[in-house]
Amino acid sequence: MLSIYETFCKGKDAPARMLTCYIEEAHAKDEWHFPNSAVTLDFNAEIAVHRSIDERIAAAKLFKERTKTHCLEVVCDSMEGHLVQRYDAWPERLYIIVDGVVVYRGGVGPFDYRLDEVRQWLQERFSPQKQ
Repeated sequence: MLSIYETFCKGKDAPARMLTCYIEEAHAKDEWHFPNSAVTLDFNAEIAVHRSIDERIAAAKLFKERTKTHCLEVVCDSMEGHLVQRYDAWPERLYIIVDGVVVYRGGVGPFDYRLDEVRQWLQERFSPQKQ
């Protein structure tokens, strides 16, 4: 994901914008928790189900800090789950939106999460001969 950001989204003259929407904790310590998974161990944090928007925002900040994605813009879903409902995004999904229109809707992650398809779409859209 960071390489796509570096190639297409970094800087004021970048042709695209990347936005990460933190919807909710997939493996909350008080729900569906995997204490010895590589992700949990690498992340070095156990996050509970968010009970308030402040907890969700704190978790999103921790995500940026622990995954070293400080450069990415991150927003949080509402506690009512407006983004996850509108975009059928649970547990994760990639979208490309152009002028308010969805032009790419990826499969449900993590098993159908295809960064290569996003990269290909961006390369085709923003290749030098098309500009």
